[in-house]
Amino acid sequence: MEELTLYQYFRSYEVTTEKRPNHIRVGTDGFNNAVYARKSVVRYSDYHPAYQCDAFFYNLLLEYVPFRNEEELIQLSNSPGQYFLECALRPEGCPARCNTVEELEQHVQLYTERHFLKDEQRQHVVDLVLTQHPIDVHPIDSVADIPAHLQRAAQDSDDDEDPMLNMSDLRAEFQDMDGAELSDEQRTVFAALKDATGLHLLEGVPDTCKLTHLPSTHPAFKALLAADVIIVDECSMLTSYTLDTMLYRVQQESIDAALADCVLAPGTVMQHFTADTTILCCHVEQTIQYNADAIAMLYPAPEIVDIPVHTNAQDVPELQKWVNDSTFHALRKVAVGAKVILNYNLDIAQRAANGNTGIVTDIITKNGSVSAITILLDGSTKPFTVRRSSYQYTHWNGRSYFRCTFPLLLGYAMTGHRSQGATIAHDVIVDVGEDGAVLGWCMSCSAG
Repeated sequence: MEELTLYQYFRSYEVTTEKRPNHIRVGTDGFNNAVYARKSVVRYSDYHPAYQCDAFFYNLLLEYVPFRNEEELIQLSNSPGQYFLECALRPEGCPARCNTVEELEQHVQLYTERHFLKDEQRQHVVDLVLTQHPIDVHPIDSVADIPAHLQRAAQDSDDDEDPMLNMSDLRAEFQDMDGAELSDEQRTVFAALKDATGLHLLEGVPDTCKLTHLPSTHPAFKALLAADVIIVDECSMLTSYTLDTMLYRVQQESIDAALADCVLAPGTVMQHFTADTTILCCHVEQTIQYNADAIAMLYPAPEIVDIPVHTNAQDVPELQKWVNDSTFHALRKVAVGAKVILNYNLDIAQRAANGNTGIVTDIITKNGSVSAITILLDGSTKPFTVRRSSYQYTHWNGRSYFRCTFPLLLGYAMTGHRSQGATIAHDVIVDVGEDGAVLGWCMSCSAG
């Protein structure tokens, strides 16, 4: 090599580099898959402690405080909702706590090390933070007993000469007023609010405290849904439509007077049932039971035809639950004249679509088994024949099995989901269920 010139070296030899591995094998996981760790640069938002104070301490909370949603990150005692104040209120031992100058310096120290700042620069950042948020003064400690809607005004006050009031001071100050006798006008207002059946407006000039506890009249404000009495200020800013939407609530006595005759006692549905009645339910299990009760009540036993499911798994005990699944094989019994509903799209051109209802006009049997059902669909004049066309397959012990049924179910009861788009011309009974489920339907009623 000593006799080679640099030119001859690069002409005669190939220069290569040995790459370092960019990953390290850690081991295997529970499924015997190889696990590797790879070093890489992770970029994240590193906010300035002084100029972006809330964002800085928000990141600090995210790093050390476990929470499932944003509401759990802010304690109830932190009514202003400031993240710096949240760190100050954290208990001892919490890494995100910032209740002393020493703890603040520790957090700032980590920031300055990441950004290679000098000691004097670090101290300057600490001083900037203390200028905005003095560590030795925690406004929450002095107003903890004051209602949340008054705390912000107390914290924003710069008058150090007035002592901060607490709840006991407020009670003492207004003791005489609390015990004072009401005027005739006040008694009238309280009597009206006590027996309120509509919207009551309290008039008064500005600064008469007509509205104290309601900081917003937005429709989404939760107090509007929960309050027994609602007082609205600045009604001139609201339209009549908005007021009706937000504030008008039907009283229970009005509901009872209008709908008392429409409510049936539990267990009495079938007493009011007729052949033209449709029962709307919350759950499929309810519709199966109501349909079985309806066909048994409307037709004598000799006219009712059993519809067994067709399957090649009748001799396999392990598959009997699958064979008899009521959500698949819904049409167990049928009779000529019974009301049925399609649960699949069969022929759109002939109105044989999912959800359409009709009346059974004929039941065709072959070799002692029902092979087809003829129905007259609502709004159609031509009968439509339905055959077993709903198939499902499964595998068991190396063999393939099938089950087959009619794409029909009795139409005396149906779920709210099934009733979407349906036109029901006769009586309807709504069963909301024992579990308190609430149904919401938009029905179009015709006077004709």
